[in-house]
Parts: sequence; C-alpha cells; structure tokens
Amino acid sequence: MIHPDDAVDHATDATDATDATDATDANDATDAPDATEPLFDATDATDATDATDATEPLFDAYATDYRDAVAKSISFARQEHDYFARRKAEYLTELTDRLVGKPADAAVLDIGCGVGVVDAFLVPTFRQVHGVDVASEAVAHAASDHPRANFSVHDGSALPFADDTFDVAFAACVLHHIDRLERAAFVAEMQRVIRPGGIGVVFEHNLFNPLTRLAVRRCEFDVGVHLLSKLGTTRLLRRSGVSPVASAYIILHTSSRPVLDTLERRLASVPLGSQYYVAFRPAAAPIH
Repeated sequence: MIHPDDAVDHATDATDATDATDATDANDATDAPDATEPLFDATDATDATDATDATEPLFDAYATDYRDAVAKSISFARQEHDYFARRKAEYLTELTDRLVGKPADAAVLDIGCGVGVVDAFLVPTFRQVHGVDVASEAVAHAASDHPRANFSVHDGSALPFADDTFDVAFAACVLHHIDRLERAAFVAEMQRVIRPGGIGVVFEHNLFNPLTRLAVRRCEFDVGVHLLSKLGTTRLLRRSGVSPVASAYIILHTSSRPVLDTLERRLASVPLGSQYYVAFRPAAAPIH
C-alpha cells in the first residue's frame, strides 16, 4: 500500500502504545490494553456476527472470479493481486530460511489456500507445497492451475494430515474469516501438523492502515469480517499455547524500487504496512 500520513485516523496515540512495540519477538503483548478489535468494529460498523456460516459457498462462488473480485477492491493500489501474494511468499521464504532451514528441504502447508495464488510463488522454492481449503471449487481451480503443488479439501476443523508433517504451515488472511470462538482451535490444529523445530506463520490485514480498511470494505467476500490487530493475533497465539518468535508490518509500498524495500524493513515495527505477519513455534506437546 502507499504510505498513509496517518496510520490510523482516530487512534494514533494508542497505536505506539499497543501494536508497534511487539515488532520483533512480540514479548511485550501483555502490557497494553486490548482495545484494537472493538475500535475497528465500532468505527467501521461491521456486523457483530462473523459471516463464517457462509464461508464455503461464498468462496466457491468466487472460485473463477477471485482475482477479479480482489482486483476491484484494491484498484487504487495500482498493482495486481499477484503482487501482494508474491510479497507474502517472499517473507515466508525468508522466515523459513532464517528460522527453519533451507526452503528447498522444507515442506509447507497453506491453510485456507483458496485458488493457490500464494502457492504459485512457493512451488519453485520449497521441496513440497500443500494447500487445503473448505471451498471445493477453489481447490479444484488451484489443482488445475498449479499441478506441481498438492491441494485437498478439508472440513474446516481437522486437517487431513498426521502430527508433525510439515516444516512450515501458514494462513494468509484467513484468520479474520474464522469465528472468534473457533480461532484458538484453528491455531491448535495448525500447530499440530508442524514438526518440532518448524514454524507457523499468520498473515493478516493491518487494521491501522486506512487504505487496507478501504480495501476490506470494498471486497465482496469480506463483508462482516472482524480484522485482528497484530497485538491481538499475538495474544491469540499465546493463549493457544504456541510461542510467537517474530513479527513485522509488511507491504508498505507497491513499487519495484529496492530503496522502498529497505525502508519497509526499517519501518517493520511501525503499523504502516498494509499487512503483517506473526511467526510462531509449535508447543512442546500438540494441543488436541
């Protein structure tokens, strides 16, 4: 996204005190008041009930038009959706190399893969790429478009894999589609399939970026969702028994100029980027 002059239009003073401080290892998440999610819900008038009951038919309905729907919501960014997918893939690859080992030796699982947009950028780098989603039509399109990856449908609760199967598991902008009461179970199942020494990574929209909020409002399949702050995601992970080890605000710009990539990384602790990630280690013993 483009640099916003004001990272949050009505809560600037609260931003530094809550979210910006947990940029690297998220170790300070217990000190600040947890006012970020209610702030978004109240000011943007989202429905108090998550729209998760319609998730499967909704995303199946967009299986063929997913890219077009996203493109409409982010048209002001002057970049295709693939740009944002590629950037997340780059960050995931870097995290794997730094925290796990060579991506060429790693198996990665995309939970909530949709039509496999991110996976297309992982296939050339990782040893194995797997994707799962509740939307069967989306999975069919992913399998057709990306034959070098492995895609399957799951029921939204138990992942169809044994314990300790993957070196890396990630969810890209999926958590905000999951009912609040089911998020801890989602994280528990996610970390169950990660081997010891591996990592899980949650990518989410940055609710403090006004352009991100605009894109979410304009997105047809994001109606009624509740965005999570980075601090809120970090707390959720800790409550779920896993250990956050790295986090950053990302995708601050949509330019190809390397100098802006450098600036983005230097500002990783400031809530300006359009999205963020929180990486975690699985618990010592799986949570069932």
